This record gives sequence, structure tokens and C-alpha cells, in this order.
Amino acid sequence: MCECCSNHAANHQGHVHVNSVESDDCFKGLAHVLRDVPGVISVEFAAAAEQAKIVFDKRILEITSLEQILDKNGFAVS
Repeated sequence: MCECCSNHAANHQGHVHVNSVESDDCFKGLAHVLRDVPGVISVEFAAAAEQAKIVFDKRILEITSLEQILDKNGFAVS
């Protein structure tokens, strides 16, 4: 992907942090919930901070929809 295209794509990305991801098993549960959600680009685990970071495409997935999915599955967005 050229620099122009990658910069354009980056403008459409959003991210949220998920609190209380305290273990690898908890992170695996979160990743499982999000694996088939259209628009989710990546899910990263920061063990030291007990957080996960979800990067998503704002053109495909609205943040309110993502928050509802997380809340329904017991995860809190910060």
C-alpha cells in the first residue's frame, strides 16, 4: 500500500480501550467476542495496564455499536 493510501486509511481508524482485561484468558474471551465483528482491525493486550486496545474502521463500525457489543459481553470501555 502506498503512503497516500495508508494515510487515508489511518484517517478512518478509531480505537477504544477496554478496562479490566486482567489475564490472558480474559483477553482470549474478548478476542473471541470480536473475531467476527465487521470493521474490527486488531485487538491488542497490554497485560501491565490490564487493558486491551481495539482498533476499528469507523466507516464500517460505529463506536456506539462496538460499545454495545462489549457491554453485552461484560467488558467496560474506558
